[in-house]
Amino acid sequence: MNSTPLPRVVDAAPLISLAKVGRLDVLTAGNRIVLITDTVAREVQAGAETDPARLALQSGWGTRHADVPVAADLAAWRLDAGEEAALALARLRGCAAVLDDGAGRKAARALGIIHTGTTGLVIEAKRQGIVMSAADLLRDLRRAGLYLPTDAILQAVLHTIGEDWT
Repeated sequence: MNSTPLPRVVDAAPLISLAKVGRLDVLTAGNRIVLITDTVAREVQAGAETDPARLALQSGWGTRHADVPVAADLAAWRLDAGEEAALALARLRGCAAVLDDGAGRKAARALGIIHTGTTGLVIEAKRQGIVMSAADLLRDLRRAGLYLPTDAILQAVLHTIGEDWT
């Protein structure tokens, strides 16, 4: 039985947001390999010289992966280049894509591509004991500029792990 967790292919937004709050460990929870497509890496590298995600990539964080061909059914969704590249690689490798954009998540669902978002990662990290408070981390992420679901949705999600949003 193989207990090695599947890699994750991360889009720019979750990578940038988690780096801003110093929690890239949420992406690697459970000793997961984090794959970063060349397209996503270029998007991150286009950020400010002091951007934490840019600095993390420059220091060798994550595993770079060449972009792979994008199938016509995925291209038809006309997603951002980074989301498209992340979904194409996740589909090819049979692993999870980590993306927060609604259109990208909708495409992933429709195409049967395993996916999660930053909120899902935070909940998983809380369940694994990697973060003490999912609510506090989500608040930090919101302050850092990450768009999060409504307060009512966050309350419902946090309730499943015994936390409260209010």
